[in-house]
This record gives sequence, structure tokens and C-alpha cells, in this order.
Amino acid sequence: MRKISRDLDPRTSGGQHLGRAIRGLRRDRGLTLAALSEQSGLSVPFLSQLENNRAKPSLQSLSAIATALGCNMSDVISAAQADSVVDVGRSCGAAGNADRSLGNLGGQVQVTEVTRDAGAGEEWQAHIHEVVLYVVRGAVVVTIWAEDGECTHSLGVGDRILCGGGVAYRWKAGVDGAVVIAVRVDDRAVLSRD
Repeated sequence: MRKISRDLDPRTSGGQHLGRAIRGLRRDRGLTLAALSEQSGLSVPFLSQLENNRAKPSLQSLSAIATALGCNMSDVISAAQADSVVDVGRSCGAAGNADRSLGNLGGQVQVTEVTRDAGAGEEWQAHIHEVVLYVVRGAVVVTIWAEDGECTHSLGVGDRILCGGGVAYRWKAGVDGAVVIAVRVDDRAVLSRD
């Protein structure tokens, strides 16, 4: 029978499985704690406590560990959630400009809540795969770059835009700020067309 995760802390999604997942990923890569420590910049005692579920990592520490393991934070969290049937996340109360992972579907599709203050936004970006931007709160102006110039689209609550793979885009929040849900396939994912 699969276990149900009851951990609600956004830093430790997957709960007690996070330490086990980090240990498994480290061992899969043939790394010792000392090697992971050297590559991540975190101490061996902290990593040991983390692997034994006696410490919770900050997002910065989790990012450093993931980088040292050659993966994304989402990969570590997905590994921790592998046995979970249900994953409940609660707001971490972030205000202002913040990005919050809402999860990964199948370990490849990233769902991110992007909160931006008035006038703030994202720099030019393009992804290998499609991306959907869905406006939850406020309004945004999305600019698409094309060889014949830029075109803009104004989006309000409930509106969405789909940018195809390789399409360069950026967006800015309106006068009241905005919350946008971004859904995209991890650029490292190789999709089969079978």
C-alpha cells in the first residue's frame, strides 16, 4: 500500500522521505557525504542530519544540494514524493516578488506560482518546450519577440497565453501587481512522440 504524505511544510514536501531521497540520489551518483559537502558548500554534519531527517534544509541549501547532485530541486522533491499518493502544499506567506513551486507532474512538468509587484516582471526567456502562463490575480502584459518585431498581449484574471517551444517572451505585472501560474515541461526533459 502506498503512503500518504501529510507534511505541509513547502521546504520539506515529502516529509520524512526528503532525507532518504537525498541519500538515495547521492548514492546513485557514487558520492560520499564528504564529496557532497565539498560540492554543495554545506557541512558533513548538516548533510548527515538532513539525510537522517533531523534537520530541515532552507531553500538555498536544498538548491545547493540539488546542484551538487546534478539535478533541480524539483527532482529531489519528486524523489521524496515517489511513495506519496497525496501532496498538500500550504502557502508560505511570501509577499512581493516571489516564485513558488506548486509541484512537478510526473517529475517533468513544472508548475510555478509567480508573484510580482506592480511593474515588475520577467526578463526575456524561451524554453525548449511549450509554456502556459495563466493569470490568477491582477493583470499582465506579455511581450512576444518575433523576427518582424515585438507584439504585446494584455491579459487579465482568467486569461492565459501559450508560448510554443523556442518562442521568446517576457511579461510585466500591471499597476496592482500580479500572480501568474506558469506551467512548462522541464527543458531537460526529452519527450517521446510515440
